[in-house]
Amino acid sequence: MAHRLAAANLRTALLSDARPSAQKSIQRWSLRSLANINIDPSSGTSSQPPRSDVAQTLLQDIILRLAGQHARTVAMTAQTEAILGASDDGKKLASDTKVLEEDEAASGGTTSSSIRSKVIRAVNQPVKLPPKVQMEYEVQSQLEKKNALKNLADLETLHTSTYKLVHELLDNDATSLRRYTSADAALVAATFESIRSRHAMSVELMADVVISLRRARSLRAGIGLVAPAGQF
Repeated sequence: MAHRLAAANLRTALLSDARPSAQKSIQRWSLRSLANINIDPSSGTSSQPPRSDVAQTLLQDIILRLAGQHARTVAMTAQTEAILGASDDGKKLASDTKVLEEDEAASGGTTSSSIRSKVIRAVNQPVKLPPKVQMEYEVQSQLEKKNALKNLADLETLHTSTYKLVHELLDNDATSLRRYTSADAALVAATFESIRSRHAMSVELMADVVISLRRARSLRAGIGLVAPAGQF
């Protein structure tokens, strides 16, 4: 029976595996190297499910990646709260005010009362929305903010639970990889399938976070639900 990881130990393990020194040991796999890793040298064929040594190599790599993803999700949550919590009042874009000045040197350095540098100012005044529309935008913006933060929290939980799943399989007290009976091999195969499904779910959550952030910022800017390209 795999040793159950306590919450405090889980956090310690996550922080340890997220350290830059640990992250440097992550292998950079190519499609060819992944295809060849499970080939049996004696037969030249790929074994299904993966061999014990192959499973252990891949799981150790996965657990480091999960720790790194968890750390980035925590940092992203803090950044998101800071960005969406900041007021956009008083912020001006450089394109809102443009000043074009004639260069005195272009006129040969001549200075007189009849020849002066001309200053042309073009100021784009922000469009003021009706109070009712502003209120609706603010309400929708807050909803999108909550959605983004909720999805980030769900993403963090997903990374944590997947990390725990793999960690318990690799734990020293777990005999599955050492014993590696047909039942153990089936457990490893099921774990890989679960990791793949969870990864697909994490991609969906990340996409939802980006969409909500775009909508929240565009609503706060009075644009509506469509954010300009490149804003996020």
